[in-house]
Amino acid sequence: CAASGYDLSFIPDETFDHGVSFGVLLYAPHTEAACRIATGLLRTVKPGGMVMLGQINDPSMRPFKPKGPEGNWGVPPLYWYKLGYELGLEVSVVRGEEVYS
Repeated sequence: CAASGYDLSFIPDETFDHGVSFGVLLYAPHTEAACRIATGLLRTVKPGGMVMLGQINDPSMRPFKPKGPEGNWGVPPLYWYKLGYELGLEVSVVRGEEVYS
């Protein structure tokens, strides 16, 4: 489905086995907005499921990266570890991407 990541309230809690957001959070205007999007996605995944939050790491894409107040590439990885800890989730880094379960 396609919708604004800021409001996923139309999707019931614990609907999906997995969730994926790739190349989305780096367009959030600030850290709190990215956290809101990620938390909404996490809410829609069933317990024991997995959420993958990925971003574009290809150096050839640097000319196309968005400009923003958070350093252009989105949210620092330590922020996601903090969010995972606060929500009681296991956080793993796979090839430079954060994975929550």
